[in-house]
Amino acid sequence: MTRIDLLTPEMLPLRARVRRWFGVGILCLVAAAAVGVMWQVQGVRERTLAAQLRRLEAVSARLHGRRHDAAAECAALAPLAAAIDRVRGAEASLAATLDTLHRVSLALPDEAWIDDLELAPTQLRLAGGAVAPEAVTSLVERLTGDERLGAVELTAREEGGAAAFVVTAAR
Repeated sequence: MTRIDLLTPEMLPLRARVRRWFGVGILCLVAAAAVGVMWQVQGVRERTLAAQLRRLEAVSARLHGRRHDAAAECAALAPLAAAIDRVRGAEASLAATLDTLHRVSLALPDEAWIDDLELAPTQLRLAGGAVAPEAVTSLVERLTGDERLGAVELTAREEGGAAAFVVTAAR
């Protein structure tokens, strides 16, 4: 496959900066969407917990009036505790995802850009390009140096003077 590059060599650094800022913009949009989801989850959680609290107060008043034993009261509270645990798990997952996005944005050199980003619960996959192979090497070194990421694997090739890469890392 032949690639025809319509940009002059003087325009390549500008294109790299535009692509980088585009990648940073995408990361910012993803982070903003994640924060929006987190706020929405928080609002739903507060409304749900308030409704459950009102129901439990009514149940508690009835149980207290009837002098039920402690086992019956604990059974009434078990669904609320399970719901709280599920919400805390979702919040922790969202926080880990935002942390990973932040670390990737810090590791990305100025001469590289990301075209595709996939975050799975146990894996991170980045696909993109760089003006020079040294930028890809720098990205891999920075990701490898991050103690919160596992084994980092690189697949790279050179296309028309630019380096294309795919990086995978365990989360």
